[in-house]
Amino acid sequence: MNTPTLAIVIPCYNEELCIKTTVDRLLEVMSELENKDKISSESYIYLVDDGSTDNTWQIIEELHNFNKRVKGLKFIKNYGNQKALIAGYENVCGLGCDCAVSIDADLQDDINSNPEPSICSSDNSILFAVKKCKRVRMLQEFIDLINFLFHIRASVDNSFFLSGDVLEERS
Repeated sequence: MNTPTLAIVIPCYNEELCIKTTVDRLLEVMSELENKDKISSESYIYLVDDGSTDNTWQIIEELHNFNKRVKGLKFIKNYGNQKALIAGYENVCGLGCDCAVSIDADLQDDINSNPEPSICSSDNSILFAVKKCKRVRMLQEFIDLINFLFHIRASVDNSFFLSGDVLEERS
């Protein structure tokens, strides 16, 4: 059985105080998933420095030099979290992965709440999980943006999971 290659995309802006701890914790989780044959040993963390003015990029370089499973991209200026996420997803597709998830650099979200990589497949499907919230209108606007940007048909079911089939590949 082939295990999927997982890419974890992390947008970073002035995260020098937390990025090392975050990467260390995520590498632990990845190791646990590997030991359970949930992900491939080729899985990696992809950090996108969104024009930080602190030492975030230098720390990313140090982490990469210590562990090649940590990769990074540096923006020359701050473009915003969403552009950093999009750039991260586009780049991990180029580097190679079977599935990708994103998480905040400060581990504000529970790192154990991401969908199991076993639900990922190579049939050009997109699965996006969001927290349940009262802001359904905001969620619908986000879904509309995803539909527009990625040329998919997506909807939300009762468990607040967004799924859709890719209509065309982006070049």
